Amino acid sequence: MVILGTNETTNAPPKLRSGMTLLERIQNTERHIMAVAGETVDLGDYRVLCAPHMASWYQANMVEIRKPGVRSLADWETVFRKHFDPAIFKHITLYLSNPDDCASLIDEIKATAAAEEQTTRPDRLDVQHIIYRLASSTAACVPLPAGLVVRPVETDQDREDLLQFNDAETKGELWYSTPEKMRPYIELRQRVADEAGVQWLRLMRDDPEDRTILSRLGVFRCDNLYRLQAVGTASEFRSKGYASALLSCAMRFAIDEQCSVGLALSVDAGTPAERLYGSLGFETVGDEYWVMRYPRDD
Repeated sequence: MVILGTNETTNAPPKLRSGMTLLERIQNTERHIMAVAGETVDLGDYRVLCAPHMASWYQANMVEIRKPGVRSLADWETVFRKHFDPAIFKHITLYLSNPDDCASLIDEIKATAAAEEQTTRPDRLDVQHIIYRLASSTAACVPLPAGLVVRPVETDQDREDLLQFNDAETKGELWYSTPEKMRPYIELRQRVADEAGVQWLRLMRDDPEDRTILSRLGVFRCDNLYRLQAVGTASEFRSKGYASALLSCAMRFAIDEQCSVGLALSVDAGTPAERLYGSLGFETVGDEYWVMRYPRDD
């Protein structure tokens, strides 16, 4: 069952370095999306990714710490503000792609986050520990439930349905403000994903009159590796196995039909989603940290 195109992404991903590890290859797929969104400036100890037309997307406007040195968390926040005007960029985002090289800084970040959690500070530190996982086998896949089908996003109406799904899902994000402010941003973010070659799949009832999206995901190919984006299930349909069924379809396509290295994703550590991916055979490849300050009172 071919459900997706087989071409590499339209925009060429960053070039692979000789001897790149599997984790670095997966992280390279993430940078591919970011490279479409904005421009990267390499400053040696750190890299700056800036997309001023998407100022609310914290992952597209960040400082990637490569060599932490002796700089403290406060020092790195100052580095961020050196490159990002607070009048435009309300957040601060630091990205630590190699935790082993940043152990002391991560300890300081965790201690700061724990201390600030006890305060009323509106922009207290938010720390995300991200796990990268890869599935290279479909042995644990589950069948598609009876009465459900997987459909790609193809028509203008399909895209509008997907945008409405994304609108509803985005309301749970810490940076969400109002529907009127967020809709243009969501549309722009989806255009970036489309330009990067992401193809969208929807799990739906097998009824052409029913446009309800039960679950959706995006997937794209980069360097013979398929990468998942934005796996999500509508709140009223969770805990029914829908995400597992849709993921299994994507896995069978990427691994069995396309004979790629596998299907990769990133997920917050210690969450139900991480356990779901483990049950489907996704194995841990590595991890990273995202450190953010984002105003809660906007």
